[in-house]
Amino acid sequence: MSQKPAILSNPLTNRETAFTHEERAKLGLTGRLPAAVETLDQQAARAYRQLSVYETDLEKYIYLDQLHNRNEVLYYRHHRPPGRNAADCIRPHHRRSD
Repeated sequence: MSQKPAILSNPLTNRETAFTHEERAKLGLTGRLPAAVETLDQQAARAYRQLSVYETDLEKYIYLDQLHNRNEVLYYRHHRPPGRNAADCIRPHHRRSD
């Protein structure tokens, strides 16, 4: 196989199995990803299950660091509580005291 497409090499654009079959064909990704297509929520659930098998903080840190380096979208989705906007989890809310 030729060199990995840039979209898969960039953690900001790599969505791994969240690419639809149509997107895979259009972007030249057919055959470069597992056949299954998953939603971001399904990916996050799988990532959480994978994280839960690690026992030490160091193992968990390494797993999350590798996830961050591979797929930032999934990394931040993984850290967002249900029903919250990802930006709310990244930047704190500051209340003005008048």
